[in-house]
Amino acid sequence: MFRLVFYILIVIVFYPSLVSAQKMFFKVEGLNTTITSIPKSIDSSKVDYQKEELIQHLQNLGFWTASVDSIKTISDTVTMFVSEGRKFSKVELELYEGDSLILKSDSKRNKSFQISAQFDSFFEEVLKKYENKGFPFVSIKVSDTRINSDSILIRCVLKPSLFLKNDQLQVVPDNIVSTKFLSSYLQFKSDDPFNAEVINNIPTQLKQLHFLALRSVDVSYQLKKASVILEIEKRKANYFDGVLGMVPRTERTGVEFTGEVNLKLRNLFKSGKKLDFHWEQIRPESQKLDLSYVHPVFLGSLIDLHFSLNQRKQDSIFSNRSFSVGFEYRVNPTALLKFNYENILGTSLENDSDSVGNFDIDYYGIGYRINNTDDLFFPRKGFQFELNSQVGFKKVDDSQFRVPKSTQYRFTANYSHFLGLTNRSIIAFSGIGGILINDYLYLNDLFRLGGLKSIRGFDEDDFYASHYGIASVEWRYYIDDQSYFLLFYDQAFLAYDLISKSFNDNPSGLGGGLQISTEGGDFRILYGMGRRSNERFSIDTFKIHFGYSALF
Repeated sequence: MFRLVFYILIVIVFYPSLVSAQKMFFKVEGLNTTITSIPKSIDSSKVDYQKEELIQHLQNLGFWTASVDSIKTISDTVTMFVSEGRKFSKVELELYEGDSLILKSDSKRNKSFQISAQFDSFFEEVLKKYENKGFPFVSIKVSDTRINSDSILIRCVLKPSLFLKNDQLQVVPDNIVSTKFLSSYLQFKSDDPFNAEVINNIPTQLKQLHFLALRSVDVSYQLKKASVILEIEKRKANYFDGVLGMVPRTERTGVEFTGEVNLKLRNLFKSGKKLDFHWEQIRPESQKLDLSYVHPVFLGSLIDLHFSLNQRKQDSIFSNRSFSVGFEYRVNPTALLKFNYENILGTSLENDSDSVGNFDIDYYGIGYRINNTDDLFFPRKGFQFELNSQVGFKKVDDSQFRVPKSTQYRFTANYSHFLGLTNRSIIAFSGIGGILINDYLYLNDLFRLGGLKSIRGFDEDDFYASHYGIASVEWRYYIDDQSYFLLFYDQAFLAYDLISKSFNDNPSGLGGGLQISTEGGDFRILYGMGRRSNERFSIDTFKIHFGYSALF
């Protein structure tokens, strides 16, 4: 009795899928044209899909009036009876809005349609144009068709229907971010004509904001106005980490502070503003200071303003200060066009060194950035790309040699691609590169490389380079949504040519680590081994990169 019940249950559970997955022989009758793409068998559940595919294919061949007259299923065979109709070289169109002719295509001006895909694409563009100008319920219907010797004339009527304006944007809950900021950021402004493209872009645009996650988007229509209701949730994006120590001064009494402090604030004053602060002094004579601020949707526009100040002091060798200001323009929901001005003031702290220079550079730059990943923090698919180019005018103050004014070029690029292997594992490929071009380069002109963000397995800023390229591959296995194990390999090429000397190397890094996300913050530890040219990997040279970032 138990076995009988078991078999009955098996049949009940699996019979529908067996029936829906039944393969049947497929035949087409009535064709005078040879079509090689017709399958010999199809799934019984996809008969209607195959019918649409066949008609589409015939129309693309010029049989615009082709139709499927009937479909018969006998035993294990499906037969479609098709009427090809006449073959036409093109389709001409007249489009009316009411009694007014708003478009007329003709072959003399090359505005006729040779294949149905062009015809469909044209109507999609017309509908999209009206949907983005306040007519979300616009429709196009065929009113008349005339057949000529080698063409078809189709008359269509466009019905805009109801004109709608934007009413208001509602954010639920309302204590995460200001509605005014989101309205400007999404370009959804009250009393503007309703724009369907703006609504469709909302999920993609909100994905670019670090501090929130979108749960749902709803649109309600009332009294010729449209309101948008966004349900969001807060995402922890602010973080702080730091360590502070004291060491005795080498030449004077007292102590000197060493350590590192990182602070990133997102959504300041609930208006999307960003503030970053980084201070680092690992060695008493060396120091880094980075401060940046981003003011988004300046005056309600698609422009974000950027300001930054950076200070670098390398032992008793040199000190560099840079200040930059710029703006980013959102080309589309995932891409930015960037413009900036940067001033760099380099100061030599060694009087007798010809490798380090005193200079003043004014850079003018343009850049482009696109982020097409599924998640800003933990991407599992998609890609990121950024390209920056700058031209600078350089003045050198050298007491020993007279160095003329010169033009200096700086280019940087980076690309990352994420591919899902399984539900839990991904592989990431990335490449970064940069080049400085000038006949008068000094050590404090150069890029600084090495460490957690470039060549892992080496100390931070271990290398100097005037041109470099780094290729990386990284495998991640996710324990949960935001925690994973990883293995990595970095391969770099770098070199520089200074007035006084040149250098090149091919360092590489190999290792693994762990990223753990908790309610209070993120913990990351990486074990890496680095090698230079003509060296082997050795556990004696391993580096451990680790840190904890408190999220709030």
